[in-house]
Amino acid sequence: RGLSALWRTVLFTVCATAIELVLGLAIALLLDKEFHGKKIARAIMLVPIVMTPIVVGLTWRFMFDPSSGMANYLLSLIHLGPVDWLGNPSVAIFSVMIADIWQWTPFVVLLTMASLESLPGDPQNAARVDGAREWQVLWHITLPALHRALLVVALIRAIDSVKTFDIFYIMTRGGPALSTETLNLYGYISAFTNFDISYSLTIAMVLTIFTNVALLLLYNLAFKAQARGAA
Repeated sequence: RGLSALWRTVLFTVCATAIELVLGLAIALLLDKEFHGKKIARAIMLVPIVMTPIVVGLTWRFMFDPSSGMANYLLSLIHLGPVDWLGNPSVAIFSVMIADIWQWTPFVVLLTMASLESLPGDPQNAARVDGAREWQVLWHITLPALHRALLVVALIRAIDSVKTFDIFYIMTRGGPALSTETLNLYGYISAFTNFDISYSLTIAMVLTIFTNVALLLLYNLAFKAQARGAA
C-alpha cells in the first residue's frame, strides 16, 4: 500500500507539473502579445490562485458530479456519455489533477510573463529581420532565455505537488479503491484513523528524503544541460 501511494504521488507530481509548465508557457506567450483586454485577462488569471485548496476541491467536486455536474453536461453537448469522474478508479486521480492544473497553471503564467517582459527585445527583432520565423525565434532565442525561470517554476510546482493534500482529501479522500491515495493522505490516515503515529512519521520522513533527492537530481540535470548548451 505504501509503494502504491508513492507511485501515485510520483505520477501526480510529474504529470501535473509537466502539464502546468507547458500550458502555462503557452498561455504566457499568448498573453505577451498586445491585444484589447490584456489587463482584464491578466486579472482573471489571478482568480484560481487566490482561492483556497478547500474551495477549489469543493468546486471541482461539484463540477464532476456524475448527475448534475458541469463536466458531464459539456460532454453531452458533443454527444459523449457521462463519466464517473470521481467514482472510477482509472479516472479519479486525473480528475484531481485537472483541479490542481486549473488552480496553479496561472502561477506558472504569471512568473513566465514576468520573465518574458524582462527579456531584451533586440535579439528577437534582429532574428526576425534576418528572416527567422516565429517558431524559430521562440525555439532558438526565447526558450533558451527563459530556461532558468522555467526551471525555478518547475521546481516550485513540483515541491507543491508532492505536498498536495487538501484537494485529494476534499474530492476523493483517497478513493475509490485507494486509487487517489497519495503518501500525504496515507500518512494522515495512518496517524489519525489508524492511530499509528510512528508509522506516519516514517512515511513523512521517507517522503521528505525522496522529495529532496528527486529535486536535487532534477536541479543538477537541468543546469548541466544548460551548461552543455552554453558550451
